[in-house]
Amino acid sequence: MAKNSDGTYTVAGLPAGVDAVVSFDPNAVNAAAAVTLTDAAKQTTAGNAAARKLPTIASIVDNLKNVISTGYTGASVVVPDAIEAGLKVDGYQYEVVGPDNKVYGTLAEAVAANPTFTTDDNNFVVVYSPENDQKVVVKSNLSSSLIAQTNGASDTNWTGKTKLGSVTDASLKKAGYSYTVTGPDGKTYATWAEALKANKFFDNNDVAGGSATFDEQAVIAQALEVRDGIATMASALGEQAPGQDAEIQQFVVNYTKNADAVDQDTKAAQTDLNKVLANKDASAEEVAKAVSDYNKAVASAQADRDQAVKDANNVATSPVNGETAVKAAQSKLADVLKNAEAGKASTQDIKDAMTALQDAVKSAKSDRDAAVSTAKSVNKGAVANESSVKDAQSALDNIIAKAAKGEATTADVQAATKSLQEAVTKATDVRNQAVSTAKSVDKGTVANESSVKDAQSALDNIIANAAKGEATTADVQAATKSLQEAVTKATDARNQAVSTAKSVDKGTVANESSVKDAQSALDSIIAKAAKGEATTADVQAAAKSLQEAVTKATDARDKAIKAAQKSGQTAGAKNLSDNNAVQKAKDKLAQLIKDAAAGKATTADIEAATKSLNETVAKAQAALATAKKTAKSEATVPAYLSDSKSLQAAADKLAALAGDPNATATDLQNALTAYNKAKDAAQAAYDAQVKDAKTVVNTGKMTPAKQHLNELLANGATASEIAVAMIAVANEKDTAIATAAAAPVVSAGIITTMHPTLVVRDNTVPTVTAENKLPETGVDQQVWLTVAGTMALLGLFLVAAKRRKNDDKEA
Repeated sequence: MAKNSDGTYTVAGLPAGVDAVVSFDPNAVNAAAAVTLTDAAKQTTAGNAAARKLPTIASIVDNLKNVISTGYTGASVVVPDAIEAGLKVDGYQYEVVGPDNKVYGTLAEAVAANPTFTTDDNNFVVVYSPENDQKVVVKSNLSSSLIAQTNGASDTNWTGKTKLGSVTDASLKKAGYSYTVTGPDGKTYATWAEALKANKFFDNNDVAGGSATFDEQAVIAQALEVRDGIATMASALGEQAPGQDAEIQQFVVNYTKNADAVDQDTKAAQTDLNKVLANKDASAEEVAKAVSDYNKAVASAQADRDQAVKDANNVATSPVNGETAVKAAQSKLADVLKNAEAGKASTQDIKDAMTALQDAVKSAKSDRDAAVSTAKSVNKGAVANESSVKDAQSALDNIIAKAAKGEATTADVQAATKSLQEAVTKATDVRNQAVSTAKSVDKGTVANESSVKDAQSALDNIIANAAKGEATTADVQAATKSLQEAVTKATDARNQAVSTAKSVDKGTVANESSVKDAQSALDSIIAKAAKGEATTADVQAAAKSLQEAVTKATDARDKAIKAAQKSGQTAGAKNLSDNNAVQKAKDKLAQLIKDAAAGKATTADIEAATKSLNETVAKAQAALATAKKTAKSEATVPAYLSDSKSLQAAADKLAALAGDPNATATDLQNALTAYNKAKDAAQAAYDAQVKDAKTVVNTGKMTPAKQHLNELLANGATASEIAVAMIAVANEKDTAIATAAAAPVVSAGIITTMHPTLVVRDNTVPTVTAENKLPETGVDQQVWLTVAGTMALLGLFLVAAKRRKNDDKEA
């Protein structure tokens, strides 16, 4: 194979039986191309000295070199549409073997099935095979019937075909005629041999509806050989297919009647008889023989005529009697028979007209058979189940059935065949458009939704089934509509979910960390869903999580507020009303509750403040309990001070507050202070009383009364008991009393000073009770033997009494 200066490739002996294989590797710098002959083609190209050019194949090779699709592993294989269009070669069809070693009808289908570069072989191999439907016929100008015909593959040598091998110059000769032959090249030749020599290859026209034979296993094997660097292939040419080429190659035999062929059937016998009769020297035997010969010739001619007429009238024209050529031949035969009866046509004319009719019938039947065969071989592909195609097929079947009964013509069959082919083409276009529309459905951001994926999967299955003829275009369209509806529904659901998610009312807990985290997660999911990276279910789940977070946070807030309010009630107890720390913590908590309601504080803030309040209250209550315990333990009157009414009153008040649940720390402190003050005063008075008593004991000699007084002092007697004992000492009959007799009388006030607890009314000395006891003292009446004695005793302690009185005032 050599490249021409115009860019084409010249291959000796081509294109008869050519398989052109073009391969290209997306990972290679240049594409590889191989053009070779099949074994069958090599056998038929012998003697075809004229080289044939295939500029289209050369262009394909060059184009593929210039438009290699390159890329890294995993990248998309991109092949321009122009390459597919450039692969077309008149008279040839092709298939493509993809890198997956599967056979595809087009390069686009192969690329679609192998869309990305792999680490393995990335070659696409285009395998060509000639169309099988090229046709050569031999016709005569004397009849519409074909003398011979044959079919074969584009560019192959047809001279060895059986049907045309029987045609020779000898077989074409007719008595009384001469002929010439016009070849497919439009030239006229004197003999069949000359015309045959100049025209012996099938054409390579593009046959409408033509077919080519591909053995898929052989095609794959060839592709593998090409990939392995083997440039030879073995591929069987297709079987003979019915001829339906719009440009049939035809030889026309042009007959011309010779001038001497116009004699009547008996003219020769008549001439011979006339010669004998005109010969005076002819013998009787010669005349008798001439007459006999003439009569025999006439009889033979008559018998021949009668047989010819009979045969002519019995020519079977069914089922092609409606064909134009047959009807024309029948009409011509009728005219010849009519002329023969009038002596204007010979028996040979009848025979010729009858032969022409028979040829017309034969040709019409051949055409009919060819038309029916073509009709039955229409490839309905994957659209055979479409109603329009089934209707067209049904109509064609009816026409074929009618044609078989002579009720329809070959033209009717061909028209119905054309209608079927057009229905197939239209249905295929509609199918392709439906599939294209189906594949172009925009699923947007909801492609990941299960409903959309299910609808897409169902659509993919329908498309796959349709490609196998197991589903219709309507099924594809319905599945496409279902996918579109699923997308719309999923989009609406997505929008609704997003709208619902965005409308979640976070109320007063929007500032809670759990709610903010849930809101952030929801916002992220919504953003991902907008990019098709998350589903509506994800949005709904995130929205639910946000709602749950809000509910949980709200519950926690309510719980915290209830706990806070409870703590506030505890802090509001009367016994804590004077605690500034408690009231401050309580006010802070109340303010936080208000702030939280305005979204300015969190549940944690409330809980922390509640905890702080509880701790403050607990601390205050503990301090109060301690104070009460202290007060309770302190609220006692020593036995020696039990006759102090002010101390007892202070102790009673302190004890009462210690047991009062509403008593405050301030109340307790004040009562304790009063108690301590009363106790201090009582103690001071008592100490003064004891001091005076000790002076009495230590003055003069010890007496029984003094001894008793001293014992009282030692045993912690009360001030009243000591005062009475001191009076007893004063009543003793000793020298001191006598001496004191002259002393001034002491007033009741002095006595009171000596024992403040004694009740003194109207400045009188306490009287003795019915039981001979002094009021509030229990001192025996005998100590009051005489008033004078008493006054004398008191006089002894005048100075001491005055001192105690001053001490009482200070107290």
